[in-house]
Amino acid sequence: MLDGEVMKNSFLHAWMSHPYVGRFGIQIVLTFIVLVIFTGVCRLDFIAYDDEINIFANPFITHFSAANLGRYWSGLYQNLYIPLTYSVWTVLAWISPTNTSGTLSPFLFHAANLFFHLGSTWIVFAILRKLLRKEWGAAAGALLFALHPLQVEAVAWATGLKDVLSGFFALASLWQYLCFAEMKGTETRWNRHYVLAGALFLCAMLAKPSTVTIPLVMGVLGSFWLARPQRETALDIVPFLFLALPVVLLTRFAQPGISQAFIPDWWQRPLIAGDALSFYGYKFLLPFRLGPDYGRPPEFVLQHGWSWLTGIAPILLGGVVLFRGNRTSITIVLLLFFFLLPVLGLVSFDFQKYSTVADRYFYLAMLAPSFALGHISGMVRQKRRWILVFFALALGLFGTKSMAQILTWQDGFSLYRNALQVNPNSWLACNNLGILYEELGENKRAFELYQRALTIRPKNELPLNNIGVIYKKQGMLRKAEEMFRRALSINPGYPDALANLGDLARDRTDLQLAVSFYSQALELTPFIPGVAENLGTIYLQLGRRKEAISAYKQALKLKPAPQVYSNLGALYQQEGQFIEAIECFRKAISGNRELAEPYNNLGLVLMDTGRLEEAVQQFKLAAKKAPSHPMPVYNLGRAYFAQSRLEEALGAYRQSVAVDSNFAQGYHGLAQVARQNGQLDIADSYESEARRRGYEKARGTGK
Repeated sequence: MLDGEVMKNSFLHAWMSHPYVGRFGIQIVLTFIVLVIFTGVCRLDFIAYDDEINIFANPFITHFSAANLGRYWSGLYQNLYIPLTYSVWTVLAWISPTNTSGTLSPFLFHAANLFFHLGSTWIVFAILRKLLRKEWGAAAGALLFALHPLQVEAVAWATGLKDVLSGFFALASLWQYLCFAEMKGTETRWNRHYVLAGALFLCAMLAKPSTVTIPLVMGVLGSFWLARPQRETALDIVPFLFLALPVVLLTRFAQPGISQAFIPDWWQRPLIAGDALSFYGYKFLLPFRLGPDYGRPPEFVLQHGWSWLTGIAPILLGGVVLFRGNRTSITIVLLLFFFLLPVLGLVSFDFQKYSTVADRYFYLAMLAPSFALGHISGMVRQKRRWILVFFALALGLFGTKSMAQILTWQDGFSLYRNALQVNPNSWLACNNLGILYEELGENKRAFELYQRALTIRPKNELPLNNIGVIYKKQGMLRKAEEMFRRALSINPGYPDALANLGDLARDRTDLQLAVSFYSQALELTPFIPGVAENLGTIYLQLGRRKEAISAYKQALKLKPAPQVYSNLGALYQQEGQFIEAIECFRKAISGNRELAEPYNNLGLVLMDTGRLEEAVQQFKLAAKKAPSHPMPVYNLGRAYFAQSRLEEALGAYRQSVAVDSNFAQGYHGLAQVARQNGQLDIADSYESEARRRGYEKARGTGK
């Protein structure tokens, strides 16, 4: 019996030790565990925490076209250059089913995050296998990377795709670099790995620019861990640094940091960076009270005395390791530092006005502790297997905590309530939670949350603007205008406040002022829904047709709305651009086949261009869509009259006055038919009726 057990164990050991069976077996286990822990993200909803700006309310994503796809590659969007991420979102939106309400379904977007996180886990396993040469150590490190609760934000948040996608390509680039370093000088195939590493690194930066430090990570692994000659390693990474340089310059141009209320001096920044490292260390060891906003901007950190401890301690500890540590500890410290370098606060970045630290910033940096765990696990001897049991329990607890943390991302209410539990002074959570209540019609509760946000941060344009919106809904227009102007006094370039002031000016028919506000808002950002359309309508009222056309065209780039196409077509018709007018009316019809106006207007253009029979068909459709409106059937009579089909014209004109007995044009049409038939007395009678009902005032209108 004992011999049988020995044979059985020997067989299992030999089977699992096989280079392919063991590796694929571990990958299957990794896949199963990741799916069990993270499949819940596929049931999450979109959240009004940049998801609306980036995905479900982004007109360039929700309306697929080559031009919309190309615009992300041709310039900045939302002050970011992440065209690869936006391209993935665009394709996902294109193939994604819609909900019953006609909005995008979030399933594919969350599934994509899970897919790339799983792919990153596989790549981490491959990287650690190359670095540690131990299958089970690599598996332990990969599990830590996959399951730690700090990873949940990037995976569970739809907008977090930029983190998991860039992380996937960055890790793949590192993996290919290690393949290159391993083969260099021994095989001729190493060039393939080097070129692939460069291409993957470029993809990573196009998904999120903060991956620019990957060449420095390559240098650490090459020089300190693989012990390659430093000169050789430096030559390897120089091309990668040249690839990164344009991204660094573009990012600094896009996010100069000047929007922050407080910008620390150069000597304060190491303290902020050190505090961030302390914070991540604490959250890594005790991953509780995790949230999207920790409320640790530079001014918060520096105004507390403990910042000297939290800021200096990791700097001193890192210095000791670098000067006195061994190869392993130096590698771990440098990996952690270079992964986090872009978001430590040594250089200001946009989100820093809310907090220097965020869970998603640690996504790639998790490779450093994963490497440490894998190294320790691989060194544990038989008598110290209790250490492995401890690690297994810790990973189990991390996985359980991650499953619970996913639930806080199920919708906006869950996210912001959790954010306020973690950080009661999160003005951002108060403001965004207020928006959710406002959407439910609970204006009183929304108002209280906006006031709370303003109390936490008095000089804040967002809650001021939102309070103004509440006042406007309640008809308190003077107070609304005061709030909007206060918001502008804090941030003169705040487009939402300008758009809201434009709405107020439009409503009181101060059209020139409305044009001024709307134009300023669009100059700052062309992506505010409805502003370009409103501007076009005002230009139309002012008789500025060419400017109205330009504004409507801009509105259609954001959202191809049928009514805007119809308005634009009418303008083209007035300008004599009949081909463009017909195209616009057809697009309006394809966008909403229940609207009568585009059919009627299309019929008018066709009639103007002599295509009378086609015009008849369009007027019939318009009359069918709007049976209670006399204009379509009157225009049908005009088309019949132009074809000398007098009986049919007479019937159409009679139907128009039957629909509306005061419809002056209908009586004029009846007079025309009567005169054509030689019935002059009847014609005069109809003309008298037409004038009595104001025909002279209505003459020439057919829309």
